[in-house]
Amino acid sequence: MAHQKSLFTVTNILGDDGKTIVGSFHRADAPTLRVAIVREPRPDYPRIDCPSKAAEILFPIIASEDREHLAVILMSTRNDVEGVHIAAIGGLNTTGWSIPGIFKVALLCNSAAIILGHNHPSGDPSPSPEDVHMTNQVIAAAEVLRIEVLDHIIVAPDPEGDVYYSLREQGKGNFVSLTKQAE
Repeated sequence: MAHQKSLFTVTNILGDDGKTIVGSFHRADAPTLRVAIVREPRPDYPRIDCPSKAAEILFPIIASEDREHLAVILMSTRNDVEGVHIAAIGGLNTTGWSIPGIFKVALLCNSAAIILGHNHPSGDPSPSPEDVHMTNQVIAAAEVLRIEVLDHIIVAPDPEGDVYYSLREQGKGNFVSLTKQAE
């Protein structure tokens, strides 16, 4: 019997902390794919322990944009902010959310939890029925991935001071704690 070549090869390069920083997948008859995370310098974000701290992070990033922007705050298990990713840019009143687009960076960064955030250029941070519906779809997908969705914050510019709306704080959305789920 002739020796058969392995059809698939997986290569990982580990950083000093033991986490995969570069991974590649190779199929004998396909080009090699390589994914790498580039960590850019970022502000020293505060640990998020309430919706107002999440809103403080989101305001300078998306509040004054003229179109809706969907941001994903990437969180560690201790609620430290690992980064903020703009997952979608939409129109005046929609963002064009994509579930894979929301979770792509969260999975690559090994995030334990996320906070969704988007802006309402109108100045009214109240959620639309579509905002609540999409939030529930993201929560359902997150449960499968074992990533907790901590909140969804809507920020809006206001001449007297920026305003925000926390869907979790207002009881909108099917938020579930994974720690409670495991009990």
